[in-house]
Amino acid sequence: DLTITSGARLRADNNNGISTITIGGNWVNNSTAGTSNGFDENNTTVIFNSPPANTLQTIGGTTAETFYNLTLNTSAATDVVRILNNTNVSNQLNLVQGELDLNSLTLYVTNPATGAVTRTSGYVKSEDNSSPYGTLRRQTGTATGSFLFPFGKSSAEYIPFTMNITSAGSPATGSVSVSTYPTGTDN
Repeated sequence: DLTITSGARLRADNNNGISTITIGGNWVNNSTAGTSNGFDENNTTVIFNSPPANTLQTIGGTTAETFYNLTLNTSAATDVVRILNNTNVSNQLNLVQGELDLNSLTLYVTNPATGAVTRTSGYVKSEDNSSPYGTLRRQTGTATGSFLFPFGKSSAEYIPFTMNITSAGSPATGSVSVSTYPTGTDN
C-alpha cells in the first residue's frame, strides 16, 4: 500500500530519480486538497500490478487523485482496481490487463489526443444499475479521429465504444462522457 498522509508530499520526477511507481496494494491520498502537499505526479507512470492474483486494489483517500500516466497490468485478467474518488489521468491511460472499476464515479482523461487511452486486454467497468453512473470522460478539444472508451463487463466480455470525430469542433476544452448500463445475461 502507498499512503500519503495529511501534510505529506510525494514528489515524483526524474530529478528525484522516480519515473515509475509500481504498486501491488492500495493507493491512498489523505493530503489536504488545494495545498502544496499530496502527490506531484509530474511525468510519472503509476502501475497497478496486484502481485497476488484476485487482490482488489483501490485508489482512494480523502483527496481525489491525479495521475500523469496510469497503467493497469494486474496479475490476472480478473483482478480489479477500483476508484473510490473521482480520478484524473492527465496524459495516458494504459489498460494492459485487469478491470478498472469506476464504482459509480468519474474517470477523467484530460489529454485530448486520440491515443491517450490504450488497451491490450484490460477494460473499464461502468455497469451501474442506477444513477450516479460510472463515467469515463475524455477531453477531445479540437482533435479529430477515433476516441476509444474501452468498456467491459468482465475479462471475457469486452464492449468498447469508439467515437470518431471527423470535423474539429470548439471549444478547445470540449469533452465527451460515456457510461454503460448493466449488460443482460442470457436466459
